[in-house]
Formats: sequence, C-alpha cells, structure tokens
Amino acid sequence: MSKVYGDFKLCVAEANAFWDVACFCQHKNIDMVSPYLIAFSTNLAFSAELYLKAISIYLSPQNEFEKGHDLQKLFDCLPSELQNEIKDAYNREFHIHDFMTILEQHKDTFNDWRYGFAGSGSLSIHSTDFGTLVRCIKNYCETLVG
Repeated sequence: MSKVYGDFKLCVAEANAFWDVACFCQHKNIDMVSPYLIAFSTNLAFSAELYLKAISIYLSPQNEFEKGHDLQKLFDCLPSELQNEIKDAYNREFHIHDFMTILEQHKDTFNDWRYGFAGSGSLSIHSTDFGTLVRCIKNYCETLVG
C-alpha cells in the first residue's frame, strides 16, 4: 500500500455519508436477494474504510493514510493501543463473533460486494456484527472530531 494525503474532517464527513446510506438501506427490509443488501454491504464497508483512513490522517503529522480497500491492512496501520481500544468497545456490545474474526471475514467486502450484479462468487456478510464493528470505529472517530 502507498501513502497519500487527506483532510481529516472531510474524510469523516464522507464516511458519515456512506454510513447514513448503509443505515437507510438496512431499513429497507433487506433479504438475501434485495438490491439493498448490495448497497448496504458496500456502503457499510466503504464507511469503515474511510473511518480507518480518517483516524490515520488524524494521527499523522503529515495527514497521511494508506491507499487501498483492505480493512484488515488499514486497521493494522493503527497503533496497537488504539486497536485495543476499538476492540474493547466492540467487546462491550452484543455480538456473535469476535472483532478480529469479523474484520478478517469482511476485510474485502467493498471489493467483493460493489459488483454484486456480476455474480463474482459467493457473497457473505454478518450484518449485525459487521455493523457493530463499523459503529465502534465510527464512535472512535467522533471522539477525535471534537
């Protein structure tokens, strides 16, 4: 992955917009054949990506972040203390799977789901746990906005 530069507040604002679209889609009575499931999954994953990039921008003196869509790699770029803080927030919530399992299973959700119409293979999402994971990252970002 290579580094690029970004604006923290704008990145958070864009992440919030994708989060809002995911929430809208979630309320459209999603089932496994609904086009809203594709929009929900893609927007939720992209919001997670942008929240992780926003945190990296905030922590970087040069406002840098790593390019790419792999959520696992973006999360791994964060300091371990911060990773633990986000994981602890997730663990205080109701969930079925642990944080790292969900992150690993959904690290490529944006790439996998954005072309759902192309039938690129089997698509899977743990929407409740993944939504909780993204919300915990979102909540951490909100503490930085101030």
